[in-house]
Amino acid sequence: MFLVLFAAASYVAGTATGASSDSVVVTATIAGATSLQNDCSAASATQLGSLLPGARATTATDSGSCQVSFWSTNTMTELRIGTADGQGATMGSTSAAWRVGRDRGQGLLALDRFSPSIAFATGHDGMITRTIDSGATWDDQWGLLSNHWVMDVDHVPGDSEKWVIVGGGGHIASTTNGVSSAPGMPTWTNHDAALASAGWPAYVNVEGVATPSASTWFIVGEDGYFGRTDDTGATWDVYTVGGATRWLDVTALSTTHVVASGSNSSIAITTNGGAASTDWTVDTHGWCSCWFTSVDASDATHIYAVTDAGFLVRHDGTTFVTTTAAPDRLFEPMSVSSPASDPTTVFVSSTRGRILRSTDSGATLFGTGTPAAGSLDVIEALSNTDVWAAGASRNMVATSNGTTWTSLATDVTKRPLRGVAASPVDGRKAIAVGGTGTILRTTDSGDTWTARASGTTQHLIDVTWSSATRVIAVGAAGVVVTSEDAGLTWTVRTSGTAQELQGVAAGAEYAIWAVGLGGTMLHSTNGGVTWTTVATGTTDAFESVAAIGTQRAWAVGDEGTIRRTIDGGATWSGGTGPPAWDHMAGVAAADASTVYIATRYSGIWKSTDGGANYTSLAGFWLVDWNSERIAVVGDVVMAQDKWGKVLTSIDAGATWSADDVFLDTVQTGFPTDLALIDAHTAFSVGDEGSIVDVDEASAVAASIADYTGGSNFASSSTTGAFGVCLQSLTNAAPSVGWTVDGGTCIADDADPWRAVPTAPTPVATAALGITGEAEFVWGIAARSDQPPGRYSAGIVFEAISPT
Repeated sequence: MFLVLFAAASYVAGTATGASSDSVVVTATIAGATSLQNDCSAASATQLGSLLPGARATTATDSGSCQVSFWSTNTMTELRIGTADGQGATMGSTSAAWRVGRDRGQGLLALDRFSPSIAFATGHDGMITRTIDSGATWDDQWGLLSNHWVMDVDHVPGDSEKWVIVGGGGHIASTTNGVSSAPGMPTWTNHDAALASAGWPAYVNVEGVATPSASTWFIVGEDGYFGRTDDTGATWDVYTVGGATRWLDVTALSTTHVVASGSNSSIAITTNGGAASTDWTVDTHGWCSCWFTSVDASDATHIYAVTDAGFLVRHDGTTFVTTTAAPDRLFEPMSVSSPASDPTTVFVSSTRGRILRSTDSGATLFGTGTPAAGSLDVIEALSNTDVWAAGASRNMVATSNGTTWTSLATDVTKRPLRGVAASPVDGRKAIAVGGTGTILRTTDSGDTWTARASGTTQHLIDVTWSSATRVIAVGAAGVVVTSEDAGLTWTVRTSGTAQELQGVAAGAEYAIWAVGLGGTMLHSTNGGVTWTTVATGTTDAFESVAAIGTQRAWAVGDEGTIRRTIDGGATWSGGTGPPAWDHMAGVAAADASTVYIATRYSGIWKSTDGGANYTSLAGFWLVDWNSERIAVVGDVVMAQDKWGKVLTSIDAGATWSADDVFLDTVQTGFPTDLALIDAHTAFSVGDEGSIVDVDEASAVAASIADYTGGSNFASSSTTGAFGVCLQSLTNAAPSVGWTVDGGTCIADDADPWRAVPTAPTPVATAALGITGEAEFVWGIAARSDQPPGRYSAGIVFEAISPT
């Protein structure tokens, strides 16, 4: 169990009147101060421990074990309590299934251009699309490869009619009427059977294809597999090449000179046709075991590969000669292309819609944003000025000068989503933000989402709530937008920076922090209306920020960057633990002492001393070394990797359970952000515009019923029960529906047990300036056939000053 504490201030208007023939009314709005203190942090106050089906238990009944203090400078203070997710049952299992709350767009994974006007692109769900008018219009073809991705496409040199596609499930097909079939779509010849008979397993995905001639093709794939044909796919040589467990891309300079790239930082080269595994030489870069996701060769000595570790490497055919870190490595490189006409120029596409460019053979790289907000998975350069890139949500961008980028018409159906956050008081309400100013709002736990006008066309990247009604979103070009009505309407604010803002967090209702590229950090003390720039002593990119109260904040980012303040940003210090070479992708704080960091390669780290020192958590390997986002509420921690796996812990990171959320539900795109409400209620968004959340029906089926009175606690129940008991109340009066026990709450119906209200409901009130104290005990009765598992309840306390 965990408790979320949220303090909201209300307003009291005062008036003054002047005595004259023309009366003037002067009004002022005074914000009252409220305070809410939680003393329920110890495990004895929130942990019910292990119990058998049919058993009963309560949390600690010691005096002050779970005490909440509240006061206000306004007329009175009202303490409220409710469920974090705004739904019943309150106590649920962490094994509840996820569902697609909003379907996704279609992502492009491969792009090949025959000329400035003719191109093919392929992607998710067997999609093939073609343009013959320079991208003005696109013709779509579906169903050729159902339930699989089309991973790559290549054309035969000098022939606009002949194209080859490859994809999941050992699939390969070719066409000889790629353009002349217009206005219809090409006809494809399937070569799966021939490939399988040569030894390519049906379960092994084909990741890349190169067609140096009409008859000679090369393919690479998972489990180290290579394939080669000299007769247009009729027969194949199939074998495995060591050095990489997964070969991801292949490019050909000729029918004999071919280069492939893959996992374990490996490049494989053949100069004699590659008919057998012994014809390939594998060179492995020594500084990491990263994936070379893409390779391109403009000539024999200019072979370029990019790695998910944020590097561009150049190989001269014999050895690696250049290793260059991308500026702001939070934008992971995805694809590389170098035009044959200019081998010293190279373009790199990356996640989050960024393009990098080098004009000195990769020695230096310069990056720029594009109209695409999601991942650009592929890039294709016909020259150093004619370049296209494509990726998530069918985004496609182009340049005619090599430096500025415009959008191509690609029938975008979903804008990439980059950030999501849920209300701290009512988990049914959430805001998702994304490309070109997209804002989506739900008030029904994700059943429906409605678009809201943001007032900007800049990409929105992150979003946070600072109260039940105040929401702040940030993004590209330093854009900040705020809402005062829970996301219904939005106002554009002046941030004072043009740097891209990657993260935003609220420590208190008015204390907001935003971070971004170039070491940018902004601070607002009025809820995001105005901002000041904060010096942090670094120019490395920040990607994530967390805050507790008005004085404490933590920011993390590129090159092992960790910053923390305990004095409202006046001074900053670092933190030790995660390796300095790693990318700090996310940070979350449970309280002033407990802080978590998700890193891209070394897993999840935890601090118990306010962020001064971090230790590695057991189970970090479950996230495939690619943690992207982390969220925490009390002892519940949820982390997400870029492949869609979600880890959940309900014991502050001691043990974890894992779900392949995106892989099992939407099968497309990279997840980009996570909103945690409780251990069985969360939202996750992706760069294909998709949203997934916990299936409410599944959550209820795997829950413990709310206490309803009767014999729930008096005997082993067939229905089970979870409830709360108000053990004591000091300096305050109970609200309607609440009775003070006055002694020690025990698991018996004689005591005043009741269900936790779904929506925040008054528990008690304290007079002006008086500190009220309420003490709670939590109780559970597991039904006799209760399924084994881990159960938790999300509770929200709220202190307000009614007007």
